[in-house]
Amino acid sequence: MSHHQRKRSPATLASWLQRAMARATLHLPALSTLGTQLHQHASWHASGMQASLNALHENVTAVEWTPLSDMAAAQASRARLAIQAVKVRDCAEQALAAGDAFLQRSSNGAERLGPALADFLLEFRSLEKVVDRCGDWLQQMEEGLARQQEESPDVRVDELAALAERAIDLRSRLALLLAVDRSARNVHALADNLAATRPKLADAVEARIKPSCVLLGARLDHILQAASPSTRAATTLASARSDAQIWVTQSMSLALRVQTAQERLVREAAALRHRCGLLPQAGQDIDRLDGARLKLRRRAEMATTTAIEADSPGKPKAADFGHASVSH
Repeated sequence: MSHHQRKRSPATLASWLQRAMARATLHLPALSTLGTQLHQHASWHASGMQASLNALHENVTAVEWTPLSDMAAAQASRARLAIQAVKVRDCAEQALAAGDAFLQRSSNGAERLGPALADFLLEFRSLEKVVDRCGDWLQQMEEGLARQQEESPDVRVDELAALAERAIDLRSRLALLLAVDRSARNVHALADNLAATRPKLADAVEARIKPSCVLLGARLDHILQAASPSTRAATTLASARSDAQIWVTQSMSLALRVQTAQERLVREAAALRHRCGLLPQAGQDIDRLDGARLKLRRRAEMATTTAIEADSPGKPKAADFGHASVSH
């Protein structure tokens, strides 16, 4: 079947749009509820871990030692290194404790986040399909109206005007559905990002930071305990410091990503709830407008019939017809 054969009248398309948009609103309560659940399951609050990681990074970066030939200078350098070693150990313990607390605090929510994401995606995809279809139908309806008004500008004026008004209202309602669609898309993307980032953060904290800090501590102890540390000890210390910096920096980046996504998810989930709440009222308004327009079309049809019969031979005059209709 060709594209032209598939064309429908603006009135038919308006009826399809009305029903499709009514079906779309059925997904909104579930979307709103599931969006709130996603936000609740992902409320992990990584700001405390961020602060401890920042402190660890600062102290790891400060670690520096080179062998010196001057005895007094060498002793002073090792004394500073001993202070740095204590700070690194303290900060590492605090960062690991904060990481463990974060992972324990978020474990229950993380387990529930996956199933909630799957349910949300089903509702979101269903809404998305309806919105895409409505966009196509509304474009066809507007094009059909423009074509009819151009081909027959003086025929069915009131009916075409009512359909044009209806198209404007349907366009407004579709704009609200599109806003819901955008919010749902953002909520899903943010929650999905959090679900994917948490395991990476857990791996960085538990499997990367801890061993790299332990190795850095061992290199520091070797220099502090050796009678005359060699140049090679300085090289291995620098390598251990570099590894620790890499993993702490990656953990900081992941923690920041979690915190930023959580803050955005709060806003997007609230926006989704708000926009979902607008659609029922919009639907009621359109239903009232449809009733008013149906009466308008019926009056226009009656007026047209009256005028035709008044001009026909042997038919009652317009005034008589109107009188007869009222009395009837």
